[in-house]
Amino acid sequence: MLKNIKIKTTEQVEEERREFAFENSPFYEKYYKSDKLIVLNIWATWCKPCIEEMPALNRLKNHFSDNKDIIFLSLSTDEDSIKINSFLDSDKFNFEDISIENFPYRKYILNHLKGKKTKSDPAFYIRIESSEIPITYVIKDQKINYSHTGKIDSAKLYNQINSLLK
Repeated sequence: MLKNIKIKTTEQVEEERREFAFENSPFYEKYYKSDKLIVLNIWATWCKPCIEEMPALNRLKNHFSDNKDIIFLSLSTDEDSIKINSFLDSDKFNFEDISIENFPYRKYILNHLKGKKTKSDPAFYIRIESSEIPITYVIKDQKINYSHTGKIDSAKLYNQINSLLK
C-alpha cells in the first residue's frame, strides 16, 4: 500500500530544486564551505543501530574536543521535528544537530552526499522515504573522504579522521 504520494510537474520540481538547492542550505553555508574537517552522522529517532552507535560517536567527539579543525554534526531523517527535538533533549547524542535548520534542504543535502547531483540522474527528482541509516560521512575541502553505512567501526573512523587532520 502506498501512502502520501505527491506528484509534481517538472516546473514545480525545478522551482523546489532552485529554492532548496544544496548550495542554499545552512549546512552548505556554515559548514560545507569551511576548511574544517566535518564528521556528519545521518540518523533517525526510530533507528535502533543509530541509537546504538551514539555512545561510540560521542566518545570519538570527546576525544577530538580540543581540536578546533573538526566539527561533529548530525542530521536526522525524521519527518517530525517534535520527535527530533524531544530526542535531542534527552542528551543521548552530543553532536551539533543541524536537522531543524536544514529541514527543507534535507533531500538535496542527502542527494548531494550520495552523488545524485544533476538533473540527468532520475533519482535526483525522486524522494524516497526509506534509506539506509545510519550513515557517517567524513568531509574535507568539499569532498567526501570517507563514508560508512551501518553501525560505525569507531577505530576505523578514528583512523580516517586522524589521517585527514595531519
